Order: sequence, then structure tokens, then C-alpha cells
Amino acid sequence: MPPPLEEDFVDETHIHAFKEALEYDGEDHINSPILLDPEAGRVRKISALSDFAPVNLRVKRRKRKEHRKAAKHDWSFIIFRWPLLGFIFLFIAAEFGLYVFLRQLVNVKEWVSAWRGRKGLLRKKLRGAATYEEWKEAAGVMDEYLQFDEWKKDDEDAFYDYKLLRRVHKSLKTLREKNDVRGCLGVLATCLRSNFAAVESPRLYSETFFGTKDLIEAYFDEQERAIELIRNSSELTLDEKRRFFKAANTNLGISALCLSGGASFGYYHTGVVKAFLDNGLLPRVITGTSAGGLIAALCCTRTDAELKELLVPQLADKITACEESFSVWGRRLWKTGARFDPLLWARKCAFFTRGSLTFKEAYMRTGRILNISVIPADRHSPTRLLNYLTSPDTLIWSALLASAAVPGILPSLCLMQKLRDGSAVPYNWGSRFKDGSLRVDIPLQALHTYFNVTFPVVSQVNPHVHLFFFAPRGSPGRPVAHRKGKGWRGNFILSAAEQWLKHELTKNFKVIRDLELLPQLLGQDWSSVFLQRFDGHVTIWPRTRLYDWLRILSDPSQHELERMMRVGQLATWPKLHMIANRARIEKQIYLGRQHIRQIAKSKPTDLTPELTSPPPSGSDHPLSVDTDAESAFTHKSRTFYRNKRSGTSAPREHSRHPDLLRNRKRWASSEKYEPASPSGFLARLRARSFSSFKGSALKEVNVAPEDGWSSDTDSSEEELIETTMSSEDMLRAVERRLQQQQQQASPPDIVQFTGQDYELKMKLRRMIDPGILRNPDAQAVTSMKLLLRLCDNIIAEPENKKWHSFKPTNSIIKRDLMDPKGTVEYARELGFSPHVEDYQPVYVFNPKKLHQLKIGAELLRETLALKTEKQERELQARKNEKAVASAAAEKVRLAFEDDRKRKQLNDTLERERRAARLEAAAQRAEQQALEREEEEQQDQDDDDGDDDRDEDDEEQQLMPGGGNVLGEKPRASIPSNKKTD
Repeated sequence: MPPPLEEDFVDETHIHAFKEALEYDGEDHINSPILLDPEAGRVRKISALSDFAPVNLRVKRRKRKEHRKAAKHDWSFIIFRWPLLGFIFLFIAAEFGLYVFLRQLVNVKEWVSAWRGRKGLLRKKLRGAATYEEWKEAAGVMDEYLQFDEWKKDDEDAFYDYKLLRRVHKSLKTLREKNDVRGCLGVLATCLRSNFAAVESPRLYSETFFGTKDLIEAYFDEQERAIELIRNSSELTLDEKRRFFKAANTNLGISALCLSGGASFGYYHTGVVKAFLDNGLLPRVITGTSAGGLIAALCCTRTDAELKELLVPQLADKITACEESFSVWGRRLWKTGARFDPLLWARKCAFFTRGSLTFKEAYMRTGRILNISVIPADRHSPTRLLNYLTSPDTLIWSALLASAAVPGILPSLCLMQKLRDGSAVPYNWGSRFKDGSLRVDIPLQALHTYFNVTFPVVSQVNPHVHLFFFAPRGSPGRPVAHRKGKGWRGNFILSAAEQWLKHELTKNFKVIRDLELLPQLLGQDWSSVFLQRFDGHVTIWPRTRLYDWLRILSDPSQHELERMMRVGQLATWPKLHMIANRARIEKQIYLGRQHIRQIAKSKPTDLTPELTSPPPSGSDHPLSVDTDAESAFTHKSRTFYRNKRSGTSAPREHSRHPDLLRNRKRWASSEKYEPASPSGFLARLRARSFSSFKGSALKEVNVAPEDGWSSDTDSSEEELIETTMSSEDMLRAVERRLQQQQQQASPPDIVQFTGQDYELKMKLRRMIDPGILRNPDAQAVTSMKLLLRLCDNIIAEPENKKWHSFKPTNSIIKRDLMDPKGTVEYARELGFSPHVEDYQPVYVFNPKKLHQLKIGAELLRETLALKTEKQERELQARKNEKAVASAAAEKVRLAFEDDRKRKQLNDTLERERRAARLEAAAQRAEQQALEREEEEQQDQDDDDGDDDRDEDDEEQQLMPGGGNVLGEKPRASIPSNKKTD
């Protein structure tokens, strides 16, 4: 067994406190707030039968029964409730049986008609892949064999806005190649949205086994490069970068992995998590319910390196929740109504939660945000999502037990929270909680509220809903086997019948819930079990077996856990590419925010607190993801308040208050700062002596808190610099450093745009497009060239008054500047204003607007360059079209000539074949004629021979004696068949 699996994290003091909390009366606990004090002992109760009875005599009190006022119903409800419920359940049973038969029919039809031959062998190889790389290679071969690659090359599709995406991709690529950082900033501010142009639609990943449209892949690549360009650019100020990355993080949102419940089915989640972990895609926000909460807690209390050592088949030796025999748990079920012991499970959960870690401690250790969904024991109370924001000091193992408290499995349990001294007390005055999957298995709304989750990835293994997951048009990485991935599973009729039956079942369950027909079984309302939302933006459902139902409350062996990991990985690999495209944009935004924080930490005058969230892989010093105030509160950071009168900076530490909410409000309202300008810093430095500066600096070094972010210099280096440099030397060094920063920020021969210049630039750009560019292309180019010539003349010779004015009556000026649309407005924005000189209208340039003129000239030059490039591309495109058309015409001509020659050759061969057939027929006819003549001649010769014999016979008969001349008897004539020549 690996060393991490041999560790023991059980804290018996916390288990004992949990035992006392379970045994304590709920009403007395609520009415005794002193119990929240860890130093307070148990309240001693004194009771007596009378004034004369002993004081310490034990009196047995009867427990007060809970009297719940049942809702009164009218006579019609009482009469028709049970018949109507039975009638609806009869319909549900029939529809469910038909649904199961229909699903099996679809599977048989696909297996018989689709996955046969070469396709079936490739599918078998795809399912037999051992790693994700092997699976991708097999998926590529499958796409190539089924010709799915042709679909990727065609940009047009009805499931996303390909025209908009094509324009955005072209703009990003052009601006990035020109190193136009502000242009990229403006484009990304528009397109960094969740599901922009529907590029995250699952249908776009359901047409192939791996990948999507080439345009979408190129868009994500270009978006990633543009964000990296902004992060590494020196043209943008630190505040501009901070605002951009914070807005991008808010608009895009983050991903989350949601692990459902499902008893022993939940161990399939280990394969899902392993697939994410091996490819570096495990999200920072993980939520789980019941069995899914166990795996989520394992992920959020361990770093990546620790998880890789734990996610092995030997982990099954630590899963011993169901090891008790029937004689043990059967007796407990008869006595308590629950099969399992909460205290025993608390000790076994300690390994998965790394002991008595709280939600906040787990977050600080790994940087991942654990969320556990529970519901109060009261029927009408809202659900609760436990995390480091809503319940930071709650023990994770108590949340896991409450999340698994299904009636009949575990009783409703109270949560435990850890105090400052390390002791554990009941949370929320000992309120009881149950399994969250009874009402909210996947808390999507709460995740979006707390952490801005817009891309939930759900691993769904609940046995009661797993059967109903059916993708009639395919799912990401699993296209339909018919019609090149564009058909319906089975066929349209079977898919339509499946959808109809599923909606009918949902409708019947809604009728039962809304009419409150279903009674409370085991003290729980079960009407919402089938009516939740069980899917996410991406849903993973591993393939289960019928045998898993028989072992739904059993512990897996090492071999069984290895199989379940394998199945979970195979179910996750088809979805990883879609998730990876989203994750790499989130990663670039996170790297940008981390870069800003590192720069802010390296500057002594920048007092900005930490921002955003921890790295996905976990670290020792993570930061919160919601607000700057929460971040500083989490890290207990100190801030520096600037005294405006004296110009001094003094450290100030927040006083801690027992009320966490008051601490947060105090930090959010008081942590305000004003950035100091370099000039003010130099003035204070000149006015103060170096000794006072040195003293405050040394004091700051002593009180500075530990920080997780790296710095350029440490405290020892700063102290050495202060002791070896005089105040004048330090002043000169600071001035030199500021000059270097200005030189680096403003390179020569380049117009440097400030914040106001950026607004002016955007205004002038809008006046060009669509202002001047509304004119015909030739006229617009001519007008911009004339404006650029006027600007260049003034910029080249600013003192020459000759170039500072022009007359609108001039024919060229009137034709190319006054008449076209938008040109006069642009000239006036550059600094030309109308005047009258010698009774003649004239436009005169204001020398104070020379900088504005330079910006306008740069924009004109840039626009003309783009127009020229566009014209060249259009000219080249027309040439290419002509070349293609001529090539096509030549190809058609050659094909026509080849066809004509082929036809002539065929005609010649046909004529020859006809002549040969005629000649052969003539020869056959001549041969037949000769044969007939020979037969006729032979027949004639035979007839002549017969006539001669007849004549001889007649002569012999006429002779006396019937003989011949010699007196001999005539011989009988023997007919002869011989032919005479």
C-alpha cells in the first residue's frame, strides 16, 4: 500500500464532541447559547418531586412528542387521493416499461446496422485505448474513416454564428500581428463572454469523435495569443490591465466539476477525476453530494501530487463503509431505523477529509473550493451549499455525513464547527441536516451566485436517473452512427418516442408533487427526487452494469475499483477537448491576474490587496475568488494608510472581532487607498531626512506579514541598501529609475497614447468608420489622402503658416474634402475651424491641437494602409478567381475534347464491330446456303437411285418364272442407305 494510504487522521476529541451533539436534546441546545463557548461545561439540571424530596434525586422525564399540525383537507381529497395516486402510478409503470423496451430496441438497432465491419473494429479499438493519447489517435482514425473531417473544414453551420466568429477571428489576428494592444483589448472586451457566438454549443462537438470546426479551433488559439499579448504588453498601465482581467473573469465566468450522489455508483467519479487530473484540467470549484461529496472532499483536501498517489486501485482498502455483517446492521436498523452508525462513518471519513479540516483550511491548503450540498431536516427550509464562504469553520467530515443522511441509511445529523482553540462544537445551534440530493443534487444556481460558475461539468451516476440520459442527436465526442453523424439514434421515430415517453413520465411526477398526493415515507418528502435538474453544460454519464444495482450498498474491491476508474476515464475522454478549449481561456485570464498581483507586490508604493482565486493546481497561499475585501480578510493582510498632512506611511493592523461578518464589513469599508504620484513621492523624499525614512522602513520590515507571492528583493537586501546609501544617492537613484520607466513606457518615434488620447482615438476612429468610409471606396481613399497630406505638411513644418489654412472654394478641396460625407467633421476635429479672411471663407488650423492632429494623421495612415491592403487582397482575389475560372474552363475544354475523342474512337470501334458482325453473318449465310445445296443434291441422288431399282424390279417381275434371263429367281432387293457421289 502506498504511504499516503497508510496515514491516520482521526481526532477522537472531535468524534466525542460529535457524539455528545447527537445525544443532546435539540430544544435545550437551541435555548442554551452558552454551549457554544468551548470553556463552558455541561449545564447541570436540578429537579425534585417536592420541597421535601432529595435535591439530587434523579427524575425520569418523558420526552415531549412532536405534535405537527397536519393540514386539513376536504372530503374530496380524502376520497380521491389514493385512487388517483394508484391510477397515476399505473400509468408510470406502463410508460417506464415501454421506455426500457424502446431504449433496448435502439441499442439493438445500432449494434446490428451501424457498428459492424470496419466501423465496429475501429469502435472497439477506440474503447480499448489505455491512455488519452491513444484514444485521441483512435478517434482521429475513426473521423478519417467516416469522413467527419470534411465537416470540420466547412465553416458554415446552423448551430453557431460563423459570420460573426469569422470577423472576430480576422480582427484579432490582424491587430495582434500589428501589435495593436489596445485594438485587441477592445475586441476581447466584446468577445470574452460565456458561449460567445454559440462556440460552446455541445452540438458543435457532437458531429465528430474528436474536435470541432477548424474556425472555432483557430478562434480559441487567436484569443489565447491576444490575451497573452495584453498580459506581456508595456503599453497598458497596471490599472488598465487590472480592470481588463477582472472584467474578463466576471464576464466569462469559471468552470466547476459537479459530482452527483449515487451510493456505490459514486466510485465511478474516481475515474472522471483521474481523467481531469492527468490532463491538467481539474477545475478549482468542485461540488459533491452524498457519494460525490466523498470524492470531492478527497480532491479538495489534497494537492495534485498527493491525488495522483491516492487515485489507484489500492484506494479500495480505505473504502470500508459497508463492511459490517447483516447481523450487525440488521439489529441497528430494527432499533434505530438507520442501517449505519454515524460515529463509525465519522472515523472512516477522516481519511478522505484529511482529518478534521474545515472548508477554509482545505481551501487555504490546496486552492480548490469544496462545496457540499445539504438540506435542513425541516421540509420547507431552503437548501444549503456549504463552502469556505458560507460555513468556513465547518468540519468537512460532518458535512459529508449530513450529505449522506438518506432516511433508512443515516439519521439526520448536525454539523460540527471548529473554534479558535481547536475544539469542535455543533454548528447553527445543532440544527439537523439531510442528504442534499433529495432536493438539489447539482446546485447550479448557488454555484453561479457564489463563484460565478457559468460552465458546469456534471458527472452523473445517480441510479434512478442514469437510465434516462439519452442523446438523440449525439453528445460531445460521441456522434450518431447514421448519416455521417447528422442522423437520429435508432431513427427519428424511435428518438421521438423516447422523448415523448420521458416527458410523459416527468409530467406525471409533477402532477403527484403539485397535488401533494405522495405521503411522507420515513419522514421525508420524495416528490422532488425525479424533478431536479441533473445535467450541466457538459454531462458525463459512465456506463453502469445491472450487477451494480445488486451492490449499491457494498464496498468495492481493488479489481472492481480499477474497473470503475477505467469506465469513468472512457466516459470522460470524449468530453475533454470541449472542456480544454474553455479551460485554456480561463487559464490565460488567471495568469493575467496573477501577473498583476506579482507586479503589485513588487512595487513598494502599490498598496493594492490580493485579487482573485488560487491556481488550479493548488498552492500554499491561495487567494479568494469573489472580492478584494474577502481576499484580504482571508489572508489577514495589513494595509498602509497615507497621512495626507504629514505625508508619512504607518502600518495599521485590523483588530480582530469574534463576529466574522463585522470583520468583513469593516475591511470592505475601510480599506481604501489613494495611489501616490511619483512627483509627490519625490517631494516628500526631499523634505524628509533619510533617518526617518529608514526608521519607518525598518519598522515596516519587522511587522510585514508572510506573503505567498514572490518579490524582487527581500527585507535583508532592502536593509543593506538603506545602510550603505545616503539620502542624496537614493534620491538620484529614484529619479534615474523613474526616467528609465518613462523611457521604457514611451519608446522614441512612437506616439504614446494616454487615457484621454485613447478616448480621442476611439472617437476619431468612429468618424472614419463608418463616417468617411460611407462614401464610395475610391472617393473615401482620395479624401483621406488629401486630409493626410494636409496633416503631414503641418507636422513637417509646424511654423510655416502656409500649411495652416485652406480655402473650401478650391475645386480640389471642394470635390475631395467639402462634398464627401464626414470629411469636414473630421478636419474640424483635427483642429481646423472656419474663418473669414478678406471676405473669403477659409479653414484655419489651431496650433494648440498639434498633438490631436498627429493622432488623426496616424489613424488616417493606418486606415489607408488597411484599405490599400484590402484593395490588393481584392485584386489578388479577383485574379485568383479569374485564374480559377480560366483553369476550370480549360479543364472543361480538355474534358470536352477528351470526351469527343473518346466518342469518335468508340464510334469507329462500333462501326468496325458492326462491319465484322455483318461479314460474319454473310459468311454464315453463305455457308448455310452451301450446306442446303449439298443436302438437296444428296436427296436428289437418293431419289434417282430408288427410281432405278424400282424399274429393275418391275422388269424382273415381267419375265416368265418370275426369274431373270438365266432362269434364276430374283433376289430380294435390299435398300441401301449409301449415298452415291
